[in-house]
Amino acid sequence: MLRWTSKSIMVSVITASVLSAVSLGLAIGVTVAWHRGYAVLPPCVCPSCAKSRPEVELGRLRQMIELPSDFNAGEIAQALQSSLASLYLRVDSVSSDYSNQAWPDSSYLGGALVLTTDGWLIAHRVVIGDVTRERIVVVAADGIRYPVQERVDDAAIDLVYLRVSAANLTPAPFTVASGLASGQTVVGLSSRGDVAANQISNVRYFRRRDGSSLLDSSERLLPRVALSQNVGRGFAGGVVTDLEGGLVGFLVAADSPEEPALVLPLAILRPSVDRFLQTQRVVHPYLGVEYLDVAHVVGLSASLTAGNQRGALIAKQPQPGSPAAFANLMPGDIIMKVDGNPVDASASLAERIFNLTPSDRITLEVSRQGKTILIPIWLGESP
Repeated sequence: MLRWTSKSIMVSVITASVLSAVSLGLAIGVTVAWHRGYAVLPPCVCPSCAKSRPEVELGRLRQMIELPSDFNAGEIAQALQSSLASLYLRVDSVSSDYSNQAWPDSSYLGGALVLTTDGWLIAHRVVIGDVTRERIVVVAADGIRYPVQERVDDAAIDLVYLRVSAANLTPAPFTVASGLASGQTVVGLSSRGDVAANQISNVRYFRRRDGSSLLDSSERLLPRVALSQNVGRGFAGGVVTDLEGGLVGFLVAADSPEEPALVLPLAILRPSVDRFLQTQRVVHPYLGVEYLDVAHVVGLSASLTAGNQRGALIAKQPQPGSPAAFANLMPGDIIMKVDGNPVDASASLAERIFNLTPSDRITLEVSRQGKTILIPIWLGESP
């Protein structure tokens, strides 16, 4: 929850409209909140306002966060809203009381992104956890409800693929944003029409950890883009775009109020998603090492790093039978480059590997006992 200070600004706009001759006429309240670079328009109680909501008080929003004059939040929201679906926990009620049959807000799990017209969607695991497919209901942008026919988990990147029986869903336009930078203004969209402006605070966020949790894996991809402000639970599973509408990635709610909201960039997810849609199964390239990211881990001795300020320091014996084991990689080796591309603060070893394909033949540049060697290696398929 945001703590408001004397510098915080709240702008409230009350708009009254009559929905139809047979409706009761609703007073619709929209609040625009501004706090430390974070502006948010909460959901309106009227579903018909979803398309116009981003334009409410846009003039004042432009002044508060210095949006460009040609920025159109409505166009961005409308372009993507039909490609976002809401996930709910199925609530079965036997009560004859109509109010008890309405799904409570607590049953809302989060959002999912439509991948194909015939019913494949993708969500982040933080949204649905271990909820079985039988208990998940997908509500498309047009309000149609779908039971989940299939659930496929991708544990390597904490994504979940869901399939529903549909024929006319609107896939997301995969215009992936590029050139992300700290301080860049971005727009968050939830599946229920919430719109929030935020800023990227760190494109290479690395949560400080202790002990064995410092280890990374060549088969595990973690979100590394941090936002300047956390976001509400309602944004979980939503998407972040740049000001041109290019997709930045999935919103991942923070574990605690002290942690920033994280974004899993779609640019590094795209190869994995494409492979899944082609094969209908989770397939990743496989190297088989656990390592310390030299560019981020503090306190490594010079005897371990050989004076290097970057690279992936192999911390354990490679997994038995893995490509790394067959190539005789060993603890203490530092992988400096993958096919000539540096492993550094801008791209981890896992990111370099995930952009490749199983069976690719690559060349690793390795620092071993102060000497540089080149090791050819054939990637496998993740077990």
